[in-house]
Amino acid sequence: MNDIEASGDLFVSWLAGEVEGPAPEVDAVRHGAVIAEALRARLECSSDAVVAILHRLAGDEVSESLLEYVLAECWVSIRDALPELPSLPWYEPGGYADRLVYMVLSLAPNAVRSFSAGELDYLAAACIYDPRLMRHLLSWASSYPSTTKDGEQLGSTSVSRWTQLARWYRNFFPEEEQSLAWFDWSSQVGEDLARRLIGDVDLDDLIEVHWPCKVWTRFGLLAPLVELNPALARTAAKNTLVIEDFFKEASEIEIDLPASLHDRELWRTSFVQALSSLPMSDLDHEALKVGWVAGYELHLSGLPRTAHAVAQVLRKDPDAVKGTRTCETALLWADLQQLVEYQQEAWKNRDEIRGVLARLSSRVKSSPEAWTVSAREILTHAKTLGSQVVDLLCLCAAQHAPLRDTLEKIARSDQNRAVRDRTQGLLARTAGVATPSEDVRRWLADLAAQAFDDTPLFPNPLTSLAQTWLGSIDLDATLPNAIRQAMSRFSEFAKDQGAVAVEEHVTGVLLTELEAAFRGVSLRLIAGGQSRLARTISVSHRPTHKTTEEPQWGCDIALLLNADIRPDIRIELAELVQIKKSQAFAAGKSAALHEKWRIDVPQLVALLKRSQSAGYWLVLSTGEVVCLTARWIHALVSGRDALGQHSLTIGYNDIRHAAVPVEQYLPELFLGTWIGSADESTVTFARGENANAKPRHIFEVSVIANQG
Repeated sequence: MNDIEASGDLFVSWLAGEVEGPAPEVDAVRHGAVIAEALRARLECSSDAVVAILHRLAGDEVSESLLEYVLAECWVSIRDALPELPSLPWYEPGGYADRLVYMVLSLAPNAVRSFSAGELDYLAAACIYDPRLMRHLLSWASSYPSTTKDGEQLGSTSVSRWTQLARWYRNFFPEEEQSLAWFDWSSQVGEDLARRLIGDVDLDDLIEVHWPCKVWTRFGLLAPLVELNPALARTAAKNTLVIEDFFKEASEIEIDLPASLHDRELWRTSFVQALSSLPMSDLDHEALKVGWVAGYELHLSGLPRTAHAVAQVLRKDPDAVKGTRTCETALLWADLQQLVEYQQEAWKNRDEIRGVLARLSSRVKSSPEAWTVSAREILTHAKTLGSQVVDLLCLCAAQHAPLRDTLEKIARSDQNRAVRDRTQGLLARTAGVATPSEDVRRWLADLAAQAFDDTPLFPNPLTSLAQTWLGSIDLDATLPNAIRQAMSRFSEFAKDQGAVAVEEHVTGVLLTELEAAFRGVSLRLIAGGQSRLARTISVSHRPTHKTTEEPQWGCDIALLLNADIRPDIRIELAELVQIKKSQAFAAGKSAALHEKWRIDVPQLVALLKRSQSAGYWLVLSTGEVVCLTARWIHALVSGRDALGQHSLTIGYNDIRHAAVPVEQYLPELFLGTWIGSADESTVTFARGENANAKPRHIFEVSVIANQG
């Protein structure tokens, strides 16, 4: 071995870390060929030392000319000695696209490719974070010949390319290790480059290594892949591992209300994005979970509640989406989530809530399968969704046997006791419209009840003793509860707006809530199998134009009861009510709470002249409303010898024993005919037909049926 060969071998040993100290003195012209031959032999024999060799080659102790020569002569050995598999991907949130681009660059097979200047700069920067990617640059530089004879300088054309690579190479091995997560892999240049290379990547390899740990699923690959190559994403979606991961990820989704998916926006958007690659048949296997997530996206987007909008969210052909279980379930949950949002400030969104409930009501007939799929989750979140949604579920169960079967399974074997009991109660409500049981006595009782129902008798026989002449214990229970809920909603409005709202506006809001309560009762009666009674009772509320009625009559509300049940009953009653806000509203939050009301004495006297059972509804600063007779207030005024005064202030202690809540006043006292006047002049005034004076608001309850 001559001196040149010995120096070359010593230099290669130094590169491999086998020799300590400074680099042996060598130069490209004299030692380049020997060093290249020895380095190739070492790398082809064992690639274990490749990292140490590449690190020392990048150091300042190796001249640029020698580095250039070694890269040009040993590029195949260096490329083949680099590890084949990429580094494990990082797990920072939101790195889906970055990870995919990195994996495509890592798995793209070796090939001589042309790159733009921007792509070359991108690859050179990427090699700082993973030097294994330099194989693309080695292949790129190799497209030109490296030498003409051993030891000669490189030709001018190839010098520029290998020299450029040698200069980049100096930066590939910084002293401190660079995390993959620090590089912007999915920049525009990176995405475009990955889009170009992904066709050369083995799809099975990409799926197998993309998510090598339990933190991410292979299904998550589809979200960024669909952006790079939608056709390839659809192909990947047929992979068994991807499909298994989809079912696993979908099954682990927990449904909550209000939905907390806003806090998981990156996961949510990626999940929905990945769904676009799966066929609708796969989505329908997880219709509940997929429908819930897609429904939330639809809810956030503000798009119309149509199949076309669902297709837009899922990035699919509308014809493929329309009518599927997933589509109908997504539309249902979009409305349910919208309803929950509106109900958080119900007093502001009364009309919006009615609109959503109307849409949900239409889905009872059009989408019973969606209700069936969602039944358990609706029952789980019944308190959040509200009684009206449960009523709709009950109505749907009454009309659709598959839903009843599902409810029976839930009531029989669900692990949650509250859900089981709630479901059992719902089934009990639907029993009135179910097929008669096999029990002979119950069947005979049903026949007897139906026979009596078809006869012109009122009230209906064979019913339990009711509290009012309407003869319905269902109505006795449902109407007060609905009014109680309406007053709870009004209370929220009053607490928030009572201090600034005038009494006329407060009255309008109160009556609107009561009207909604009566309509809700009709819905519940239908759901409970009392559709005939539900059609019998109707309600209307209308304001009238301001005139001079208050100085004469002192009336904010005229309550009308119109019952026409031929040939047995004809009722036409009117009752007059005055609304008064507590002066505690005006005192402000900082003042001591003192509930008191200023009573206009002449107004009180005029009210009693028209109706001896007239009443006052007093609004407390807490939003609560209490009802008492004008006679009692007159007794207070008379007892204090104030009938000759213009006004008198009464306090809470004066009225608390005499007052009743609205849910007792309207169903028991007014509908029960314990109060009210049948005087023709009072009824005429209450109907707004008096030319000289009219009530501010007319609230009419009608009970109309034909017994014949």
